[in-house]
Amino acid sequence: MDIFILMESFSTLEVSIPPLYSTLASGLTIKGEEFQARDLVETIAAFGSLVSRTYTLHVANVVFPDGKEKPSSSHILGWDNSTNDWIFNETNWRNIDKALDLARHHGVKLIIPIINQDYGSSDTNWLIRHRYNIQNYTIAQQAVDWFTDREMIECYKKIISFYLNRINTFNGIRIGDDQTILAFETGNEMNWGYQNGSIAHDRPPPANWTIEIAHFIKLLAPKTLVMDGSYSRNPKMAWEEEALASPFIDLHSYHFYGEGETQPYHDCQLSLQNQVRVHKKTFIIGEHGFFDKEAVWEAFYKNITCAGALVWSLRSHSENGGFVTHGEGNNIYSYHAPGFRYQTSKKFDTQEADVISLTYDASYRILGLNPPPKPIPGNPEAFLVSNVTHAGISWRGAPWAQEYQVLGLSKFLHLNRN
Repeated sequence: MDIFILMESFSTLEVSIPPLYSTLASGLTIKGEEFQARDLVETIAAFGSLVSRTYTLHVANVVFPDGKEKPSSSHILGWDNSTNDWIFNETNWRNIDKALDLARHHGVKLIIPIINQDYGSSDTNWLIRHRYNIQNYTIAQQAVDWFTDREMIECYKKIISFYLNRINTFNGIRIGDDQTILAFETGNEMNWGYQNGSIAHDRPPPANWTIEIAHFIKLLAPKTLVMDGSYSRNPKMAWEEEALASPFIDLHSYHFYGEGETQPYHDCQLSLQNQVRVHKKTFIIGEHGFFDKEAVWEAFYKNITCAGALVWSLRSHSENGGFVTHGEGNNIYSYHAPGFRYQTSKKFDTQEADVISLTYDASYRILGLNPPPKPIPGNPEAFLVSNVTHAGISWRGAPWAQEYQVLGLSKFLHLNRN
């Protein structure tokens, strides 16, 4: 189903699902990969606005001294001088195919940022280092500007071309033509750093870079929206005027994290929204969260006036039983549906139940609908486990399940007879 008819009627309040791609590239069994992706998609499908945002392509980096991403979990393995092109991991690209096909079958629309910020911080600039064979990140940061280096711009286009021209191996749809994709984003939190060793990141990418990349995406996916992936971390200079005026960019976004950013949120959001609307574009909040009180979440949703907002972030059930967890630091963890009031693990966020419920309700109210009861879950998937000396049964959870009742065999047979 389509989420919007006109740009101004685009409305969504949802959660981001960064592991939709990364789960499928994490070295799990084929069954586990599909299970976790399906769990995420079926969870998102119950919200009022069937839109979510994935994470980016993963780049192998263990060849560098500070790298941690293994080839087995990556979509891009490195650079091949003999072909003058990137080396791609076909296994994990097939997993992207599967994730897109699952989303398509469940009517979930996706916003896809293509790459993570590659502007020079120590946990990024892998693409620059691969292309120029630079081991040290400081040297790479000072030697190559991602946004102005002509070779890196052309190399990024090679990634985009490979991505959007790819034919999905599960459904035969060219990815650039896949209506499952609501928008391609020029990147995640793209920010123009400085090459003088400064750690400051307070300006958006140059407008000419954003426009060139957006135009290239439009050429390959003319029926898909393009979202500006700029994140200046400076709301007074969120975008350059030329980017706002570009006909190749449909959506602009900003990220809000922590209570300090939400205190002046209403005025700030209105200012950003008005900047975008002047150019007849749509503004959304691409990520938000890390608020320390339920009241802040409530105020955030009450005061929102833009076309949509996406909470960071949601994790799935695990194929090994239980849930996948992810920490952001400072006792902040990713959420799980339907939300658990009491921590069953120290890696469950204490606000989880409230955040999921508030977001679920808001996802319907933004559409002018009364929130329905949360969905009735299906059956869990049981499987055998063993600790060498004893065998047992565990299960893979069902989307939106709060609890399970385990029946002994005699009780099960009694219920069946009746």
